[in-house]
Amino acid sequence: MTRTKRMASTSLQTSLAENPAELPNTREIDPENTTGFADLVITGARIFTLEPATPWASAIALKGEKIVYVGDDDGATALIGADTRHILLSSDVILPAFIDSHTHPVTATQTGPILELPPGAAPHEIIEAVANYAKAHPELSCIKGRAWDIDAFGLEGPNKELLDQAVSDRPVLLLDSSGHSQWLNSKALEQMNVSAATPDPVPNVSVFVRDSDGSPTGWAKEAALWFHTEQLDIPTKLDGENLLGFLTYLRALGVTSVYDAGIELLDVAIRNDEAYEILSRFDREGRLPIRYFGSLVVHSPVQLAGAVDEFKRLRERYSGHRLKFNSVKLFLDGVSEIGTARLLAPYEGQPDNYGLTTISREELDGLLAELHAEQIDFHVHTIGDGAVRLVLDAVEALRERVGEPATQITMAHVELVDPADMHRFKSLGIYVNHTPHWNGGYFRGQERTLGPERAKRTNQLASLIATGAVVALSSDITEGPEWETDRANPYLGIHIGHNRREPGTALDAAAFPQWMKRQILSIFSPGTQSTVPCSFVSMMT
Repeated sequence: MTRTKRMASTSLQTSLAENPAELPNTREIDPENTTGFADLVITGARIFTLEPATPWASAIALKGEKIVYVGDDDGATALIGADTRHILLSSDVILPAFIDSHTHPVTATQTGPILELPPGAAPHEIIEAVANYAKAHPELSCIKGRAWDIDAFGLEGPNKELLDQAVSDRPVLLLDSSGHSQWLNSKALEQMNVSAATPDPVPNVSVFVRDSDGSPTGWAKEAALWFHTEQLDIPTKLDGENLLGFLTYLRALGVTSVYDAGIELLDVAIRNDEAYEILSRFDREGRLPIRYFGSLVVHSPVQLAGAVDEFKRLRERYSGHRLKFNSVKLFLDGVSEIGTARLLAPYEGQPDNYGLTTISREELDGLLAELHAEQIDFHVHTIGDGAVRLVLDAVEALRERVGEPATQITMAHVELVDPADMHRFKSLGIYVNHTPHWNGGYFRGQERTLGPERAKRTNQLASLIATGAVVALSSDITEGPEWETDRANPYLGIHIGHNRREPGTALDAAAFPQWMKRQILSIFSPGTQSTVPCSFVSMMT
């Protein structure tokens, strides 16, 4: 007999929906559905179809694992047979599955003892917290903590002498709130053999901030530490079951695929092979709950020569049913909060600092040509308007040489775009990846380093969408607390992208100026469907 179940409208998804336009009276039946009846029919819904001409439907029918109908209730009812399961909804919303197109599952699920600093803690509060933690954990040979606020220290940043007041007999390593710099005490620098004679891995990007005599101050930016942490006994390990729990959590939210934008761990004992071996095992055992797209990450010029070969090795060794590899990811610049993003004009109050890129234009041209020849996709971290323009120019030159590239190019973050470059993404076929849960004030410090005028031009996602650019959304979480506080939840990203403020935050006119209102995303607007702003979609093939 027909099984009908009525479901109440209780979900967060329903609360996000706007009233749809008149539902289309269409019937799209898969010609392979020769029996005439579906296995599952859902009616009484509000289904966001992503079809510009008919953005909303009320019914959907499935046979096996295939959708055989999307349209109105009458058409779906004709597909209900004696063995069909029928679910009758009360205007609940059904959305396409989410794809988190830039995140860091392995990094976010590492485990080990770590000091969680109070949010927004002042320097003296940080020192007190570190001292108390060290006393409580005499067994730790290295103390790791997070996440101190960059704004608490100004342009000069923190120094080792202050941290030495808390702990001087063991290495201390504290991650900042941006995820792009670290604070070290003297013992950590000593144990890593970092001194005035130690070269910076990538000048003006991955650097040790220095005193006038060249001695490291204790503030390390970007990937500077990644070449020196072998000497530290960082209490971190990769936890496969925790990773599996995170992926299962994502699936419960409707996420069916993720793109891992880099396994970024300070503990050099944990590298790509260890993580992908675990993921590959889960895949072989049928335990990988979602599709997982791995990557190879390049941080510095020294990695360029072997990057493509290493990517191909990972792909050949670990690809399986749900674990796939399709792109090389490059960190082209840093972040504006600590002055490492590449800008077209100098940083505020730093007339000689434009930031730099990790590789030159010539090296970028060579990498793009190699990826094109190998048909490997390219995912590139670009924060500053200088880095954005460098990639746009390089892709334009590539297209002049080869025509349509055989590599899909995605620019991640694009926080600051010069107005003259806004329309170039569409014409060059470049996809934009953005993290909407940042848009409610998640990161601070941009106004201090960029100045008020440029700070107002950051994260202009709605303006990019208006140009016709294809925009993919993501969560980009890197730490366990971000998972625990639901920052990987796509509905949180939708909420903040739509409102430009954190949930529960009152609308303050002074803190929510007109320029920011113009960047609000219209979640279900047909005019933005081509960019799929609600679906965290990634153009992964």
